[in-house]
Amino acid sequence: MENTPPVLDTAALCVDGRASWDFGGRGLVAQDVIEGLGNHLFAEDGPLVLAHPQQDLAAPFRRANTKTPTGKRFFWSGWEKKFVAERQIHWFHRFLPLDRINATGKCSQITTLLAPMKKTPFFLSRRNGHHFVVPSQKDADWLEKNYGVPSAQVTVIRPAPRRAVLKPASFHAAGERGIILIRDGRKDGFERHVSVVRRCFPNTRLVTVDLRDREATAPDRWLRTLQNAMACFYLVDRSFDWATLALEAIYWDVPTFYADGNRTMGEILPLRSMQLHSFLAEPPTPAQLVAMAATARESVESAGLLDPDQQAVAYRELYLRLGAIGLY
Repeated sequence: MENTPPVLDTAALCVDGRASWDFGGRGLVAQDVIEGLGNHLFAEDGPLVLAHPQQDLAAPFRRANTKTPTGKRFFWSGWEKKFVAERQIHWFHRFLPLDRINATGKCSQITTLLAPMKKTPFFLSRRNGHHFVVPSQKDADWLEKNYGVPSAQVTVIRPAPRRAVLKPASFHAAGERGIILIRDGRKDGFERHVSVVRRCFPNTRLVTVDLRDREATAPDRWLRTLQNAMACFYLVDRSFDWATLALEAIYWDVPTFYADGNRTMGEILPLRSMQLHSFLAEPPTPAQLVAMAATARESVESAGLLDPDQQAVAYRELYLRLGAIGLY
């Protein structure tokens, strides 16, 4: 009997989940969206999921594994184009930093934009059939102003906390209390912020979480960090930031102060008292911290942002509107 090549799964829609593996905390949204879609799409009608072999994805969809990283390098881009052609993909949904976007062959594209790894690019492809998803209206307006992307090609989907962080087996303080400092790898102003926080909490342990660190942002380890947190400082001010860790800290009643320039946090938590400059101007007392944490949680909860399903539902509606999946 002659050897025959294996039959490859084809798909109208492929969702690329490698971002949560390749980009650590910056790409957390990718895995959570895929797992959330598992609750809102039938397996037979759902997408083909592209993932790294070591990724643990709790979703019922068909899966294709690859160790090829996400990015713009020639070999990586060539592999994606071949993959799209062989699998006869009509819609390819990726989660990419603003400066890592590349063409993927003759298919329509949905790109959930993540914060740039380095610098804002000079040019951004906005050809017909390329749809962008961003976490804030200010990011959408910025795309139109700086790159001329029509508003019809941009959808704002609000961020959400991860299911695994909302439903742990147990959650209670166990060990030395500490202050969490979340950064995105850049050094701009970070040491200055550390020195100010250290003056306000002179006898308290400071715990730095870098968004580049995949292990530090994994649910189990991140929950252990949150369990002993007195406060959290989200020192990330890049555009297209999904603020996943900040939302999760707010959910667990950790007072969370954010960088003034973070567009996403400015929209989902429009409380001046929680902005970094307010803390630096007048650091709150321990009693005030408790009250501020309660106010912040009430604010985001009333806006529906602590519902782990709202993000997946929004993506399902987007797929239906664009025709990436069929009605059933």
